[in-house]
Amino acid sequence: MADGRFHEQKYRLTQTKLQPVYLIESYGKGDWGLAEGALERAVCNTQIENGFLVQETLSIKETCAYLTFMTRHLKTTYESKTIIGCRKADWTNFKDAGTDAEAHLMFFSDFNDFSVKK
Repeated sequence: MADGRFHEQKYRLTQTKLQPVYLIESYGKGDWGLAEGALERAVCNTQIENGFLVQETLSIKETCAYLTFMTRHLKTTYESKTIIGCRKADWTNFKDAGTDAEAHLMFFSDFNDFSVKK
């Protein structure tokens, strides 16, 4: 949070059609270099104001298990859909146009170019 990546990451995640998930790896909790309560306030704001699902893990094993679960969830969600890629310039026209059988998603190259720190 102190170096600005937190807000930058949140912004990039809000630019997708997917439900944003912010994963906090908390194993080995220690001094984060933040004022007391700052992390808790940031988590609450991210959940309430930004509508993110915030997932906290307490070990590397737990993080791996969560990422495995999310991979399976995404596979199940999208394996029966036709994925239609579109450019960033056209994406806002299509982002809510998908049906149960299709999903319009921004090309990764456009998403990456758009979200890279400049």
